[in-house]
Amino acid sequence: MSADSDSLTQSGLPVSVRVDLRLNQINTAVIRLGLAPGDTVAVGDPVSIELGDADQGTETVFTGVISEIRQQTAAYTLWCSSAMQALSQLRINKVYEQQKAGDIVSDLASLAEIDTDKVESGLTYPFYALGADRHLLSHLQMLARRDGFDLFANPDDALTFAPWASSQGQELRYGAEILDYNFEELAPTLDGVEVYGESPASLGEGDKAYSWLTKEEVKGNAGNSSGNILRVADPSIRNQDAAASAAEKLMNAFSTQKLGWVEAMGTPTVKLGGTVTLSELPEDSLNGDYKITGIRHLYDKMNGFVTTINWEEK
Repeated sequence: MSADSDSLTQSGLPVSVRVDLRLNQINTAVIRLGLAPGDTVAVGDPVSIELGDADQGTETVFTGVISEIRQQTAAYTLWCSSAMQALSQLRINKVYEQQKAGDIVSDLASLAEIDTDKVESGLTYPFYALGADRHLLSHLQMLARRDGFDLFANPDDALTFAPWASSQGQELRYGAEILDYNFEELAPTLDGVEVYGESPASLGEGDKAYSWLTKEEVKGNAGNSSGNILRVADPSIRNQDAAASAAEKLMNAFSTQKLGWVEAMGTPTVKLGGTVTLSELPEDSLNGDYKITGIRHLYDKMNGFVTTINWEEK
């Protein structure tokens, strides 16, 4: 099935298209057609959405599958999701030994039959156990949190597991591309983080020991040692370096104090996990480069094509 905004085909003219992209979550899209498709459409069918204009061309903003079909009077709606949704439905019991986080992520993506894009190594786990009490997406989100990595599907629906790297972003100017903006500055919620791991029973055995009764404490600190402290027990962490790294990444995650969003004329070229450069805002201190944490593309008859970008300062 194919439908576009130029002509009324047997598939029906798209009344609206909404694409929602978020870090560490499942990408979704909602396509509303004015007519029921003439071709057969079924749950599980692949979906690709391109947005743009005749002058600049179109850009793929979403790839996934149809997860739900709704039929109403004068409306035929396709609810779509990234293939990452399969990770939220699979539960397994599996053990990894001496594996890097990236290797675990790649293996789990393979089990879920999901393509991968950029997968960084991350921490090394002497012993890592997955339990069927959690779905695979939850396990991947936890791995990403320990390393301070982002987890998301790119526009081609390939999984990314990597840290954000500041780069020259697409410039959006107030009064030109930017239609509206919102800026928030938050008070710090934490003074410090402590991460407690498991310790080997026989001192000196390090990561190779498999019994965990000992008085020696595996602990990592970040921030202040007093005040509002987040204390986390994580049995998968089994040495001081990993505990210190996890504490630092958690502290960074909770340290974001400036965030907001901009609403701009349709901008299909911005990428989740990338950088946006804001300029010519009324308050000069708000101009700069920011990490993109979420994107919503909306195309409908009321608003035309509008893109809302969520950002945070890093």
